[in-house]
Amino acid sequence: MMIRSARFSARAHVRRFPAAAAAPAASSAASARWNHTDPGGRRNDDDDEKDGNGGVVGGGAPPPSSGDRWSSFASSWNSSLSRRPQESVAVFLAAQSTAWLSLFTILTASPATFPPDLAAGWMISRLTRKFRQPANAFLAAGAVGILPKIADVKVTPLVTGFAADARSRRDMAESRERLERSFPLAGKAVDAAARGFRWLEGPVDRYGLAFYLSGKATFLATMWGSAYFVRQGVDVQGILAGWGIDEGYGEAAGTIAGAATVNAFLTPLHFLAVAYGVKGIEWEAKRMAESPDLIQYVEMYRKGAREGRAEREAERKEQGGNDYKNDDREDRGKEEEEEEEEPVKEFLENRAVKAIGMLLLFYSLSVSLYAIRKLKETAEGKDKKEKKEAKGEEHGKNESVGENGGGRLEGLVGRLLGKS
Repeated sequence: MMIRSARFSARAHVRRFPAAAAAPAASSAASARWNHTDPGGRRNDDDDEKDGNGGVVGGGAPPPSSGDRWSSFASSWNSSLSRRPQESVAVFLAAQSTAWLSLFTILTASPATFPPDLAAGWMISRLTRKFRQPANAFLAAGAVGILPKIADVKVTPLVTGFAADARSRRDMAESRERLERSFPLAGKAVDAAARGFRWLEGPVDRYGLAFYLSGKATFLATMWGSAYFVRQGVDVQGILAGWGIDEGYGEAAGTIAGAATVNAFLTPLHFLAVAYGVKGIEWEAKRMAESPDLIQYVEMYRKGAREGRAEREAERKEQGGNDYKNDDREDRGKEEEEEEEEPVKEFLENRAVKAIGMLLLFYSLSVSLYAIRKLKETAEGKDKKEKKEAKGEEHGKNESVGENGGGRLEGLVGRLLGKS
């Protein structure tokens, strides 16, 4: 009786308030249309309103939030860093070098000049880089407390300068095993060094990107703070001269400091270059690895390597015994066997990626050498200009003295002739 009464009340409610009864169904249909699915869970793109070009009007998934974009970037960065650590560092350095070189070229060509005290601040900030690490950790801890997600981006190879891929780690483990077999006490020393290294890189790995950005912040603060205090009456030229740097080098170093300052604010672009540049390198390497000529060459090389190993093994059995030379041959043979176990295309792709990373490292080194050369040329050009101007002024003084002397001599001769 109670169930029948409840059903009757529900039907009566629907008759009296039809809009209220239709609201849940409309809400469900709207939700299904928003999610491109029907109430049964199947995709339903036919319900979306199409525009003249075939696009969806008022439909589609909601735009990604800033948190989703950050998570996507962090995932892409960490994936590139774990998959290709050495190449990621190479791309990052190349991006930094390219940005700095562009800024330095623009500032050098422009009429803008930077004071020598900025150069002194830049040098001081470079010299005190290692001593600012405690301050970097303190600032990073505060930044992570405010923005916890900033620690999702790992930057340990960028700060420590050590990036080892899977094969390098395996080779280091094998080298350690051989060292421990030869010198048992060396294992304890290696363990102690490894624990110390992990302890030192602990804050870097814990705070991630916050630690790197803190280093940039303390770099700028040290440079501009030192430049401010130097400007308050300290003899900048005397300090630079004491360091063996004349005025020309000081102004050129000021331009370098200005480029470094602007480049520090371009750090997000450097990280984006790694997050998406490594994928581009892998795509190009994969395209190169599909070359039939390269595949044929690798297969021929592996065939020759197998024949060479068989000959060395036969020679070793004939000689008998085991010496260091044979041990080295055995290690090289194991490395060649491991390379042959790797598929040809994967082998070519990995070698192409490493080659591109090496080229990027050489490029970064070339930019550094160019900066040193440009610094020297700028300073020498300023010195030559100053010497030329000084020589011109001295020549003008000599001509003036000669003209004045000649005039006095002519006047004296005239007076003597007049008296006579």
